[in-house]
Amino acid sequence: MDYNFAALGSRGFEHLVQALALDSLGSAIGVFGDGPDGGREATFRGRIKLPDNAGKQTWDGYGVVQVKHPVREGSPGVNAQWLIREIRKELNAFLPGKNGTVKRRHKPEYYLIATSARLSSVEDTGGIDLVNAELSKYAAKLKLKGVYVWHYDQIARLLDARPGIRQTYAGAVTSGDLISALLEVFASSVVDVGKKITINAALELRNRQWVRLGDSGLNDEMKLSLDSVAVDVPALIADPRNERGDWSEVKVIAHSLVVGSESKRKSQRGADSQNMVIIGGPGQGKSTVAQIICQTYRTAILEHSSALSREQLRLVAANKAAVARVGLELPGYRRWPIYVELSKFGDALAADPSLSLMNYLTALVRADSGPFLPSQLLVWRRAWPWLVVLDGLDEVPSAQVRTDMIRAIDEFLTEVDFNDDDVMVIATTRPQGYQGEFGEFDPEQLELRPLTATEAQRYGELVVRARLYDDPARRTIVNARLRDAASDSVTVRLMTSPLQVTILSTLLERLLRVPDTRHALFDEYYKSIYLRESSKAGRLGDLLSSHQGVIDYVHEQVGLYLHAKSEVSGQADATLSEDRLTELFKERLREEGYVEEAQLERLTKDLVTAARNRVVLIVGIRKDMVGFEVRSIQEYMAARAITSGHDDDVVDRLAVLGPSAHWRNAWLLAVGRMFSESLHQRASLLERVRQLDNGDLASMSIGVGQRLSLDMLEDDLALQMPLYRRSLLSHAIQALDRWPSPQLRRLADVLARELDRDKESAAIVRNALSSAFASDGAKKASAVLILRSWEKGTGTPTALSNRLLLASKDWRPNGHPKRRRVTVREVIEPLLPKEDLSDHQAAQLDVILEHMGSQRVPYDLTASEIATYSKNLQLPAAAELAVGVSDDDVRGMLAYAVSLVEPPGATAAIYLAQLLATSLERQRRGAEPVIVAAGRGLS
Repeated sequence: MDYNFAALGSRGFEHLVQALALDSLGSAIGVFGDGPDGGREATFRGRIKLPDNAGKQTWDGYGVVQVKHPVREGSPGVNAQWLIREIRKELNAFLPGKNGTVKRRHKPEYYLIATSARLSSVEDTGGIDLVNAELSKYAAKLKLKGVYVWHYDQIARLLDARPGIRQTYAGAVTSGDLISALLEVFASSVVDVGKKITINAALELRNRQWVRLGDSGLNDEMKLSLDSVAVDVPALIADPRNERGDWSEVKVIAHSLVVGSESKRKSQRGADSQNMVIIGGPGQGKSTVAQIICQTYRTAILEHSSALSREQLRLVAANKAAVARVGLELPGYRRWPIYVELSKFGDALAADPSLSLMNYLTALVRADSGPFLPSQLLVWRRAWPWLVVLDGLDEVPSAQVRTDMIRAIDEFLTEVDFNDDDVMVIATTRPQGYQGEFGEFDPEQLELRPLTATEAQRYGELVVRARLYDDPARRTIVNARLRDAASDSVTVRLMTSPLQVTILSTLLERLLRVPDTRHALFDEYYKSIYLRESSKAGRLGDLLSSHQGVIDYVHEQVGLYLHAKSEVSGQADATLSEDRLTELFKERLREEGYVEEAQLERLTKDLVTAARNRVVLIVGIRKDMVGFEVRSIQEYMAARAITSGHDDDVVDRLAVLGPSAHWRNAWLLAVGRMFSESLHQRASLLERVRQLDNGDLASMSIGVGQRLSLDMLEDDLALQMPLYRRSLLSHAIQALDRWPSPQLRRLADVLARELDRDKESAAIVRNALSSAFASDGAKKASAVLILRSWEKGTGTPTALSNRLLLASKDWRPNGHPKRRRVTVREVIEPLLPKEDLSDHQAAQLDVILEHMGSQRVPYDLTASEIATYSKNLQLPAAAELAVGVSDDDVRGMLAYAVSLVEPPGATAAIYLAQLLATSLERQRRGAEPVIVAAGRGLS
């Protein structure tokens, strides 16, 4: 049988050789470990008998087994020369060097080298004889009793004779048609399931080929396919042990395929995680890139299938070309991908909290031959490597549902490890409100970074090419406008995410220039789609032209209603029934003066019928249900509803929604609308944001308003308004007065920009940081966190960092002292005010204290150590607990205790402050009276 050892990678091939060595040579073989110069080797002592294809040799003594896996497969001749060089490098270490020293003194008596390289068997001049000759030379020099090479053909024959090992590695080492490969390796029961899996992969390749914006009016009659705009987005991976906050950059798809090319079986992965979490803001492409990864694996499974239709063959070719365009190859390690929308899984859990993830997957997976049985999917999990994508934790705001979901995922992964199955998990979430819930699974954390101007322009050109594929002249014009936008210091700020680049590229087909704020970008997009739809001949065009006020109102009301509804447990995948949409249209038409019943019914029916397919941005989601396909568009429409009405009401709504993570993107879009359309409200809004810091003890403790000012600075809301930008900067930088939090990482990025903005902004930053660094306690620790994040780099921020940090050394520890650890409860409980509490309040406080009693933190740290602790703090186990702190008095007591903590107990204060922040972020806000009142058409 032909095997694809290249797909295993170095680590995977090592595991395969280890399994073959243990099976064929016996238990005398030790565990593989790090050899010199990165070589991987095992040792043995005692008597072993080489397999038949080694001439039935018997070795008795001390020996070494080394594994060599070429980075790239070459010709047999090239492989032989490479392997000879590797042998020389390894065995020369046992010979005296020029100075007479020997690098490795523990010389073996026997030497076996295993390689995946193919060698020629031509007598005398072939690779096998050349390698054996080289080994014989070294055997004479080193007085070795025996040498041998396991090359590709030898290992293939060893694998042929060991079906158990062959089945374990089938997903990686088999190639060609999947069913043919299964027939050679597995029993008929697995082959039968494999046939259904192939059908499933083909169906999913077709059904999930579109960018989600495709049904939202973006592409005229042509949807935008994933393969036409596939790019590999950049992400940063932090080293949590490095207090300077050093990051390495990766491309998400490439990195995922590399990680996925190694076995995730517990027996083989060692300390490595089998999981990843992709964190990205609205529109940054986390869901799209997760879909592309799934499509890539589906294509790898189907590439050699002989049973595909013409359309399926076209899709395979298109996806293969897309993968090549981003500089990658289809994975040889052919994981079966299964894509889970967590909002839908969350709704299923709300209906049945005991639902297991495996049972949900079984119900989710379909093939033309009917649904899978649970036993069939279990058989497949034991036989073949999987990729499970869990997309959109941020779309599950209910704390209880999140808790049930994490439990279900944990149980699934525990079962996977118990059965030693090969399953990789990729999860996605927005950063807002994420408290490391996936951290219990020890995932590698990838944080998507904004696109550069060059990356954004390249992606925009892909969108333009896909949309205007048959109009090269127009394509040239739009690409020129795109280049102008990318070189403009204002518009380039809107080109930091794939969603916004897609919208901008589309607008440039009609506009010479694009808007300069995020809200205005969405606004212009809506107008563009509306104009296009209303210009069409026919009944829909007439309706849109005649009833824009009604259509606008309905969009806003549906957006607000659905976003509020999605806060509720079991409603994360929010949609609106056609019956309720009918009532909404009818009510608004009555307000417009349509009182004649027959005319009212006719207009309402026409509008609802249009919505089943698409009426501007409202689309039919499934039978009798409508909504918005893209969450950011839903949030934009909710923002329009929030900012409609009396000025005071609008500011009140924004004050209520400000602390919520679920509403944050809608809140920022709403504030953007106010800043651009209601100039007289700017000052009153900023004053109200400042007042949020003084609303109650909990808000004072964490600085809710300061966090919102930071969000507005990040969103560049006041970029062209220096007075308001400096006001926001002066407010946000007051976070230095508190014990550091994970938010300070974002503040550091903003302050670095402001240092180079203008003299006034630079003075605000320099003065605040210098003052805080010269202080002690919370201020000192927060300043150190900011300054250390700039320590490595160039430019103004690094110069300021080095000047301040080098002027004093009291911020860092001497050496590596061992710190005492205490529970958070030990620090906090003595500081709690002795107040009379109701039974309900006392019960809440007892639960919190019990939890704090289980959380141990380091005590009496330097400013640098405090900064490192806070930077990496996540509270996965406390997320549900935080929402349980629903009583204002209990929150106030805890916040008061935080304010009393002395510097030695800083880590306890930081922990509790983050718990309080989570509590405020997770509170349901959409049901507040002032928000309900804005949703006049729906409740």
